[in-house]
Amino acid sequence: MKSSITSTFYLTGDFYDTLEKYRNMVFKKIDQSIKRKYSSGLLTNLLPEYPSRRGKGIRPALCLGSCAAVGGDIQDALNSACAIELFHNAFLVKDDIEDGSQYRRNEETIVSKYGSAIAINIGDALAVLAIKLLINNVEQTGVHKALDIVEQIQYMAKVTVEGQAAELEWVRGNYWNLNNADYYDMCTKKTSWYTAITPCRIGARIGFPDISDSNIKSLTRFSYNLGLAFQIQDDVLNILGEESEYGKEINGDLLEGKRTLIMIILYNSSKTREKRQIRNIFGKKRAEKTRGDIKYIHDLLEKYRCIEKSSNISKDFARKAITVLDNECDWMKNVEMKLFLRDIAAYVVERNK
Repeated sequence: MKSSITSTFYLTGDFYDTLEKYRNMVFKKIDQSIKRKYSSGLLTNLLPEYPSRRGKGIRPALCLGSCAAVGGDIQDALNSACAIELFHNAFLVKDDIEDGSQYRRNEETIVSKYGSAIAINIGDALAVLAIKLLINNVEQTGVHKALDIVEQIQYMAKVTVEGQAAELEWVRGNYWNLNNADYYDMCTKKTSWYTAITPCRIGARIGFPDISDSNIKSLTRFSYNLGLAFQIQDDVLNILGEESEYGKEINGDLLEGKRTLIMIILYNSSKTREKRQIRNIFGKKRAEKTRGDIKYIHDLLEKYRCIEKSSNISKDFARKAITVLDNECDWMKNVEMKLFLRDIAAYVVERNK
């Protein structure tokens, strides 16, 4: 039975149960892997820090859900799902260092608690652990498929760091000659590939050995749109969310000077004198920005309805993802799990954290 969320998006009654089931499977195996790999010392104590805070679990859920949707056994995809989640946590540790972030999942960031040296070491160790799980795929999936998964992960990492580098360069150069398409390109690299595209493609390849190029293209279109919907909604929550729910500091993107879709829309909507002030505020270092600076930006965002416009764009991408799933993915054998993937698209734009 379906429960209405909005006139467009809805979730099935057991969506959260399935999501929690997958989260429990993944985090249990990650915990076991950490204890097996590191028996004592600093790494044993600190490696579980981010994984144990239990994020949303969207990435491993997409991997396991895609595997099940095409008729596969999710146990065959569990190593890969865990590796993807570990890479995600490794990226988060490094992101927090680069951005100077103070909170992650309702607690202090690792860099805030222990300093950059230990944080860098923890990020590296999480990535090493992920690689070990990918190696273990040889026994689970065979050599050929295990190598294919490694290639998928390698490409994901490549485009992710490219997207991150573009965003950092925009901030460093106080660069504003940007439009929505520039953001979508950066976000596709930084977010869509490792949040949605790679998890879905790996899960489907594991579950459906004879999957066609056409099937992969359809799945990629679904997850491309899903990834953009996810990130734009995340940008919205960074400004509007409740810190206790969101888990990160509100206005962190503004303090860090990020060129979110919200800010690109604002800058391109603003008058000349407003553009000048935006550049001045975003040209300041994080510690130099004042409450007055943040209020000025918030007032402009309200004036030009930038948050509402961005939220609507996020929902448009979610609708596109659902349309692809509904119209191009009849080849998925497990209707229940296909519906779970559809629910994820609805969830990412209706969530509050």
